[in-house]
Formats: sequence, structure tokens, C-alpha cells
Amino acid sequence: HSTPLSSPSFDVFGHVEDTVTIIDRVAARYPAAPIGVVGVSAGSGQLVIYLGSDRVNKNVVAGACLCPGYDLTHCMHRFSRRSPLLSRYITRSAKELFLYPNRRVLQNHDPAAFARCDGAEFIHEFITHASVYAGHADYESYLQVANPMQYFLRNKTPCLVLSARDDPVCLESCIPFSSLPQAPFGVVVTKRGSHTCYREGWFGQGSYMERITLQFLGTCFSA
Repeated sequence: HSTPLSSPSFDVFGHVEDTVTIIDRVAARYPAAPIGVVGVSAGSGQLVIYLGSDRVNKNVVAGACLCPGYDLTHCMHRFSRRSPLLSRYITRSAKELFLYPNRRVLQNHDPAAFARCDGAEFIHEFITHASVYAGHADYESYLQVANPMQYFLRNKTPCLVLSARDDPVCLESCIPFSSLPQAPFGVVVTKRGSHTCYREGWFGQGSYMERITLQFLGTCFSA
């Protein structure tokens, strides 16, 4: 979003069509190479939706789902209740990224939706109101398409899932421990790590998240 939108369409969590396009182009350029797909934070949702679709490229052999929010039905609402100041900060950032640079095209399409997004105080409110700009009549219909939990049981690709119990954004209470083992997910839940940080070493020079992800992908590539 470094340039203004040419159409009144955006999705805070991304669109799987973009994921499909990127992976297919990589596979076309390197047809003999195995592909590992990594999604971080909001991007982890795109990863699960992609792996649970019927459009997975044959070169994809593994995935890594890092610091996911799991179920969009409640993850951002719980986060906003737990950390209201952080939620307000993220909401303001979302407005500055999606709304204000594209005011004209978005207002012309749906001025009421723009006003609701602009008036949102917390991020779950912003995402709910912005579902119109993702091409859906309301948030409930948006969840039918954009909620990763609608897709994860369809996944057949080995996938690492990494979460931290002290993650302030994607809370421990959102982790569906009883459901994940039903699909080929390897779940790692650490005591510390925060949200995507996972620094290690005396000076934080290393990243546990990067290290375990590369180890997992390397194992899958050589299997």
C-alpha cells in the first residue's frame, strides 16, 4: 500500500488471491525447488487459508504459521479487551495506512462504511466495519471466507505453528489445543516470546522463531 488504491478494496488480513499469485510465480521461476510458505501474525491467516484451499502449488512441501490469531471470530476482540491502549494504537495505524491515503475512492464507494471505520476506537471494530471494503455485505459473511478456522482441517501439508503464552496480541486463550492435532500441524507453545519477537542470546542477537522455522522447513525439504 505504498501507492493509493485504484479501487475501493482492501483487506486488513490480506487476500488469498495474492498468496496464490506469489507462490505460483515463484514455482514457475524455480520449477525444481521445494517451497516453504511462512506466514507471520496476520499473514499466518493467509497461510492457513491457502493450505486449506484446493489451489496449493505442487511444489509446496511445508508451511510455518507464526504467532497466529487463530479464530477471527473473537481473537481481536479479546486482544482489545486485554490491551486497549495497544489496540487503539494499532487502530490509528490502520486508519493511516488504509483509510486516509484513500479517502476519496473509499468514501465514494461507501461513505457510511468510511465513517464507521474512521470512528472505530479498537481494532476489532475497524476490521468489522472494513469488511465492506473486502467485498462482503457484513462481518459474518466476511468470516465465512476470511476466517482461517474455516480451512485448517482441510490442510494436508506439514505445518509448524508457533505461539507464545505471553503474546499480547494473539492470546493464549485463543489457541484451539483440542482441534489442531486433527490436522498435520506441529504446535509449539513457548512460555515467552511476545508477538513475533522471540529474541535469544545475551544481546538479543538471535531469533528463536527464525531458527526453529528454518529447522522445520529444512527437515521437510530433505524428507
